[in-house]
Amino acid sequence: KSGVNVNETGAGVFGFTAFAEQWNGRMAMLGLVAAVAQELRTGQGVIKQLGLSDSQGYVLVFVMLGFSLFASLGYITVKKGEQMDAAMGKDNRGENF
Repeated sequence: KSGVNVNETGAGVFGFTAFAEQWNGRMAMLGLVAAVAQELRTGQGVIKQLGLSDSQGYVLVFVMLGFSLFASLGYITVKKGEQMDAAMGKDNRGENF
């Protein structure tokens, strides 16, 4: 079991469950298809459709990439810590720092 999982049983529809993640992926794909379709229909990119200038668009993209980077690094850090704890035979689930 992962210490990151807020729903340890995996049951239900909330938390990091297979059901919730599957629907999250489906909605992301639907949003991407809608954005591409709208861009093809209007001839303008998503940034322009939001009414942002090029410089504001670059800032938005930079912030989104930064958030994704830090979220990924946090996930990797937690997973590496769990692997190290498992290798040393420690069970730290439920403990806070």
